[in-house]
Amino acid sequence: MSAVEGEEILRFVLRQGCSQWFGETLASAVCATPPRVTTNQFAAACLSEREVDEEWPKNSAPCLFLTDDLCRIYEARPFACRLFLSTSRCQPDDAAAMPAAYPGVASAICQVIEHLGQRQYWGNMTDVLLALLARPEYEDIARFVAPDKITVARGRLLIAEPLPGFLLDDKETALAVPLIDAIFESQVSDKTVATLLDGG
Repeated sequence: MSAVEGEEILRFVLRQGCSQWFGETLASAVCATPPRVTTNQFAAACLSEREVDEEWPKNSAPCLFLTDDLCRIYEARPFACRLFLSTSRCQPDDAAAMPAAYPGVASAICQVIEHLGQRQYWGNMTDVLLALLARPEYEDIARFVAPDKITVARGRLLIAEPLPGFLLDDKETALAVPLIDAIFESQVSDKTVATLLDGG
């Protein structure tokens, strides 16, 4: 997850008035193994034909923010949660069933999100959220978390990288181009996303 997404979650928590629940939930979190490369670092290595020794960490623990199997931050959930789908009912010991081109297109969107948050935190959701609590605007949440937990989380994070290009085959490209074009043409305040991606 990117810091951009983390800040959206923290602002949502403040608006909802559930700072104590959220802070105490983060304070009790056992952080999963952090990734060693970002999505865009992985893509850059593949595009330059460099070997990447990366096995994405697996975490089978239930999400911290589920209460009675419902997401307490659903409206502000990160894209990694939004992109999850399965064409068959998920079972605890079975993988999700996704259309063939879907993972590649979803990864491309993750790359765009990382690019938008470049030079900011990138990593596991829990680590990103904990690290962001060091910012003064989130002190209402941070007061429920030990400062050393925030410091440790900051040390586990990577920095989001710029977009080096996409890892898409022809079928994925045909599906991704209209979606990516629509994203690039979207307006944020008075600028298009394409302008923001170019640093404008």
